[in-house]
Amino acid sequence: TMDEFAVVLKGLEEAGMVILLDKYRGGESREALVARFVKARGGDTKKALNLLKDDLTWREEHKMNEFRMLTAGQVLLEDKYPLSRKKHDELFSHGFLGYDKFNRPILYKWYNKNYVIPFAEGLDVDTMSKYNMWMVERLQGEVHPNMIHRWRQL
Repeated sequence: TMDEFAVVLKGLEEAGMVILLDKYRGGESREALVARFVKARGGDTKKALNLLKDDLTWREEHKMNEFRMLTAGQVLLEDKYPLSRKKHDELFSHGFLGYDKFNRPILYKWYNKNYVIPFAEGLDVDTMSKYNMWMVERLQGEVHPNMIHRWRQL
């Protein structure tokens, strides 16, 4: 609701974090982003505010806007492990497929036989985790700001 939004926004203003909200909200409106956090905390605006502040702080500390701009090869340390991207793509088929009828970005992932095939050199758990995080961040950049209002919450 607008009351919940006002409470959370006031908390962000008091913490000096509205600039971070705008920096990291992608194509979402402030209202839609806050609504997601309030819903994630069962309507508790205090918990939603704390979670959002933690999220924004983490994004700023980890320079997520810069991270999002890296290439897949950079995330997979291709300069150090030249075959990492090729091996990754063989093991983990995936790709951006386009948009659904609500104009939400669609990412396809198929993890093949990764439960029996050992990771290639350079494709350790940390690198794979960063790659998945990078993919999600890239998808956020594919969001159309003028279409978010049509999305249904799943």
